[in-house]
Amino acid sequence: MINKKFFLFLLIINISHLIFSNNPIDLYEQARLHFFNQDYNKAIDVLKDSLQVNPHYIDAIELISRVYYESGSFEYAFTYISKALTLAPQRSDLIIFSADIETKLKRFNIAESKYKSIIASDPLNMDAFNGLANVYFLTEREILAKDTLLSILKSDQKNVHALLKLSQYYEDIDIVKAEQYYQTNLRYNSLYNDLYFQYSKFKFKQRLIRDALDMINIALEIKDSLEYKIYKAKYLLYINNPDEALAVYKDVLNKKSTDNSIYYNLSHGYNKVSDINNTVSSLNKSISLRPDDEIAAFFLDSILLEKFPLSASLRISRSLYYNQKSLEAKRTANFDLYLFNLRKSIMLNPENADSRSELADYYKSINFPERYFKELKLIYEITKSKDIKDMIEMQGRNLVYRLGVDWQVNQYNIDSETYTIPVFINYNIENYHYQVESMYALLLENLSYGKYKYELLPFIDKEYSRNEKMSISQGKEAYFYIDLFVKEIDTIVEVDLKLHNTTNSDLIHSFGTYQFGNDKMVITSATILRKIDSVIPLRAKIIKLSGNTALISAGRKHGVKLRDGVYIIKNKTYSLEQSKTDFLIDKSDIKGTGILVKIDENISEIKYKDIDSYKDIDVGDYIVLIKK
Repeated sequence: MINKKFFLFLLIINISHLIFSNNPIDLYEQARLHFFNQDYNKAIDVLKDSLQVNPHYIDAIELISRVYYESGSFEYAFTYISKALTLAPQRSDLIIFSADIETKLKRFNIAESKYKSIIASDPLNMDAFNGLANVYFLTEREILAKDTLLSILKSDQKNVHALLKLSQYYEDIDIVKAEQYYQTNLRYNSLYNDLYFQYSKFKFKQRLIRDALDMINIALEIKDSLEYKIYKAKYLLYINNPDEALAVYKDVLNKKSTDNSIYYNLSHGYNKVSDINNTVSSLNKSISLRPDDEIAAFFLDSILLEKFPLSASLRISRSLYYNQKSLEAKRTANFDLYLFNLRKSIMLNPENADSRSELADYYKSINFPERYFKELKLIYEITKSKDIKDMIEMQGRNLVYRLGVDWQVNQYNIDSETYTIPVFINYNIENYHYQVESMYALLLENLSYGKYKYELLPFIDKEYSRNEKMSISQGKEAYFYIDLFVKEIDTIVEVDLKLHNTTNSDLIHSFGTYQFGNDKMVITSATILRKIDSVIPLRAKIIKLSGNTALISAGRKHGVKLRDGVYIIKNKTYSLEQSKTDFLIDKSDIKGTGILVKIDENISEIKYKDIDSYKDIDVGDYIVLIKK
């Protein structure tokens, strides 16, 4: 009993000494423990204490650099590794780690130079070769990368990093070969945790999500990693197991409570079990940690709109927030953001008179007098303001000429010849936000509201095969469909959109864009929509005829301009030219030509001339623009 008490006493003394010691070596050991437990903030604090006692303690300098690296703070990691290199400029491991950080910071030329300097002095340094191959991959020099990795395997056929990078190289070009390299690696390096992690992502790309879950569980048995747990939780959400996903996310939050993306993903778990209060609470927490998170904000707003009667006060506050954002965007002349935020403000609170007044002024500024008049009437219903009533009376008197009055039609009751374009998503498990692709597709749909040439129709419940995409699109009588790819990298979003022919799935156009910083989702969406606008052909119909003039179902909203020339063609189903958005129109299909002489918002007047062989131009005939 005495020996046990004495042993316990010594243990307490030793632990107390370690915890309260100012010895830099003891502090370094504490930090290593925190680092092992992935408590990066504590590790950094303790290492800074160690370096206050001994600023030249190289082990502590190197470790704090590695902690910053693992937490994604690459600039800080570089600052500290540079200090370490001033103390030990010849240490190859420090030079290689410095090059690894340069690679993360996208300073590829410097990283390449550092790796090559190590190889020149140590031709058998496999870490330097692996780092160099990684730079080659990131700079799209795939052949050099592959040759470098194969040269590693000639010297070390079991090299886990070379085998892993070769697997990843083949993932998009030869799935069978990629699988072979993974299996070879697993045979040689069965205890390497990161191998199972990367293999799980490969399985996810093949949509073998339960296999991906099995692999991540093996990785977690080898190393209790927060990153692995985050991926496990996402896999669980994808296989619709929200209860277990919620448990994993809550465990992660014990050590990563300031990561807003965890709260965002947690909200999806709550939403899947219909716990709306916790869904909204998690999203509010996510936004409070990162107010510029557009995806969290978009999801929260969609929940508030869906549960309209239950969220009045929050909807009103969010509406005011978007009103302010719209005014900020207006001051910087960013009209894509201005309109998006203004419309979002009105959607969340249709009685926000300030936002409606701003929208009315916008319609007035772009010469949409009828829209302006309608908004004034809505504002009066909200405010009962005498000033607004006077403005309505004045605007009513000003609406002397309207093209619709001449032709005795209401332009807002005219059906446009709008293309329906299905949008299909492609999931990327490496994105921070769960199903960000779905949110982005809905954002595109939201921003495309009011585009009269086409309407986007997102299919976000799952991923679809090529045949399913064609079948669904043909069922919607769509000429085109879209494949959407979204990739989140640090503070950047990359978007790729592929426009396909519905009939044969041929690729017609591929659009790409990227953006970093605030409002990147809205900015890239607006850019993508403009690119779609530029290739989707106008198609309208003749609504009415009078002499040699006709009223057609296209106006400024469709992108037409005065003096635009048009063909009048037969009303029939047309095919597309191969790999183009143009219709296959035979000369015999053309009944006449015309030119736009008057334009309103949704309708235009043309003067036309029929072709001698045709004297039967009629209501319902199609109108297409003559390419300049």
